[in-house]
Amino acid sequence: MNEYVLARMESIQIELKELKALLMPSKKGKNIIKLENLWKGIEITDDDIEEAKNAIFKKFDTN
Repeated sequence: MNEYVLARMESIQIELKELKALLMPSKKGKNIIKLENLWKGIEITDDDIEEAKNAIFKKFDTN
């Protein structure tokens, strides 16, 4: 049983390493995409930012 668990753990580690390599951006041939114009003409207020923070972090609220 222990051998199976160790083999499975090694397999998972290899899979995670491969997944990380797949998801991490490559440093060579890096394409930079600027999103400046994505929000062109849209005004974002401090209230909008606070509302977004509250929506994202509400499950971490300790009050």
